[in-house]
Amino acid sequence: MSLDRKKEPMVTRKGRKSGFISIEPGKVCGFRQEVVGLRGGDEILTFKMMGIISPDREENGVELGDHAHIHYPGNHIDRHTTSS
Repeated sequence: MSLDRKKEPMVTRKGRKSGFISIEPGKVCGFRQEVVGLRGGDEILTFKMMGIISPDREENGVELGDHAHIHYPGNHIDRHTTSS
C-alpha cells in the first residue's frame, strides 16, 4: 500500500475575523489536504480535509452544517450527525 499526499494553503480574497484571530486579504486563511491510498496502483481510499478560519460559502465553496459526506469507489454514503 502507498499513499499519495497533496497539501495546499488557502488564501483569502477578503478579510476574515473570528473570536481569536483577524486575517487580512491576501493572507493564508486555511488549508486543503488530500490523501489517496493505493494498493497495486488502484485507489482504495481518498481522504479530503480542509480547515478554514471563518469559512465563506461564496469564496470557499463550503456549506457549514452538522453533516459529513463520505464517498468511496462505487458507493456514496451521507452520514448526518448532530452536535449539541
